[in-house]
Amino acid sequence: MKQSLLKWGVIFLYTLFLVLIGFKLGLGKEQCIDTQNISKVSEISASEVIEKYDLLELINQYRESKGLSILKEHSALMEGAEYRAKYLIENKLWSHDGWVEIANQFIRKHFRGENLARNFSTDKQIINAWIASPKHKDILDDKDYYSAGIGRYDEIVVLWVASED
Repeated sequence: MKQSLLKWGVIFLYTLFLVLIGFKLGLGKEQCIDTQNISKVSEISASEVIEKYDLLELINQYRESKGLSILKEHSALMEGAEYRAKYLIENKLWSHDGWVEIANQFIRKHFRGENLARNFSTDKQIINAWIASPKHKDILDDKDYYSAGIGRYDEIVVLWVASED
């Protein structure tokens, strides 16, 4: 009995020693706070990725089903599409008017098309609406498109596509 008690006493003291050393080395509460912050940042980043890339993934799945090449994300198109979405909201517009002039600020060559969506709950609804609209579907079906940028602001989604990187 005494040996068992002694054994558990040693284990307890050793555990206490490790805990105290852990706090002294910064492995205690501060580490947990950092981990929580990192987890929170990862969650935010993941949701941003989902917002920006689910629609492009759905577009590429659709294009592949039609035997077309996938669209690659293009940073200038992405930046321009985001600017365009914000511009439409801030100026209370809902039209394709003026998109070429705005697009020319971001990419000059090979720019081809714009699709807009507003007030949809999911990306699946957006792509289904574009497929159902002949003019919007033409942009999705164009074999010459290789690059894309998607911008979102409030309830507006903008897709820009281009024929070359």
